[in-house]
Amino acid sequence: MRQATSTFAATAQVLGMDIGSMAVSKSTVHRARIAGREQAAEKIVELRNQEIPERLVLHWDGKLLPSLSGNTEDRIAVLLTGEDDAEFLLGVPASSDSTDRNVAAVVLKEVDEAGVRDKIIAFCFDTTASNTGMVQGACIRIEQELGRSLLWLACHHHVHEVILKEVFEASLGSSSGPDIGIIKRLRDRWSFVDSSQRETVLTSEDLVEFFATNDTASKLKDDALAFLKEALMSKNHPREEL
Repeated sequence: MRQATSTFAATAQVLGMDIGSMAVSKSTVHRARIAGREQAAEKIVELRNQEIPERLVLHWDGKLLPSLSGNTEDRIAVLLTGEDDAEFLLGVPASSDSTDRNVAAVVLKEVDEAGVRDKIIAFCFDTTASNTGMVQGACIRIEQELGRSLLWLACHHHVHEVILKEVFEASLGSSSGPDIGIIKRLRDRWSFVDSSQRETVLTSEDLVEFFATNDTASKLKDDALAFLKEALMSKNHPREEL
């Protein structure tokens, strides 16, 4: 707040305004900020209520972010999506912690403020234990509060990570931390790798022979190539990173 006040005063002075006749205290700036945010929030809620479709998917995700006090706090982004590419950010409220109970409470509070309980048909979430617990997870709590079953749309990134984790551990063994030894060594020595000598499925004699003599692997390769070509040609990507 002090920095914002100093910036405001310096800007006014450069523009030739009389700072002595202006209210530039921290409390004044703080009150003006609150009023501006309230007006913006009212406009967002009014517009959102006018355009919300009849069938909605509820999304949420948590993140540990720095707070105004200099510490960190849990914030949960709550979002609605619907037909015709409709998308509504309900809010990014703070939560006392990221436990299943508090996550469900924060998400439902945003849903109730928007008045869309009866319109939600599915929810999208990451696969943390606090969300997916089959007894007291946030998903179960939200379903119980809404009084009906919803379609579970687990984040495909997290779902695929579980599959890739098993493949990696079956091939290279389990790891005890986020730094995988073989990956870290490759990263540290990447500058010494002669990239001109790398081989692909099409150039490696061993790989060419493997796929030529293994029908199952050959079919998987052809299916993967066909899918990737179709995905690259398509302009309808559900996520920006795809």
